[in-house]
Amino acid sequence: MNRKELIRIIHVAKRDLCLDNETYRSLLLSHGGKESTLEMSDAALHRVFSAMKKLGFKVKSKPVPDKPKSAIERQISMIRGLWLELADIGEVRDRSDRAMNAFVHKCTDIGRVEWISSAQASAVIERLKKWRNRIA
Repeated sequence: MNRKELIRIIHVAKRDLCLDNETYRSLLLSHGGKESTLEMSDAALHRVFSAMKKLGFKVKSKPVPDKPKSAIERQISMIRGLWLELADIGEVRDRSDRAMNAFVHKCTDIGRVEWISSAQASAVIERLKKWRNRIA
């Protein structure tokens, strides 16, 4: 972790530990030798950070971003979206995944939407779009 990140984390720790300014400055002075993080050496910053961890501060990691969806996952999402859209306008009586899988089985002879290929997904999407366009 570089100097800038360490200073930022120390300030987050101050907030999370609910330290008032006087207590914070005292902690900086006793563990880092200075009253300001900007004036401290890297070693002093690490000592202050360690002291804050001993006081109960825990570093929270950032959430890992979701990986991008594959092409087939996007197609399955589109099938589900079209199915729900048809249900919303009253064309589909049962909006459940079970009913959607039955429709997919009727179109492809494959029992679940998760098991179809990209080409089969494209065919199902086109069939749902034609159905939607006929009633619009």
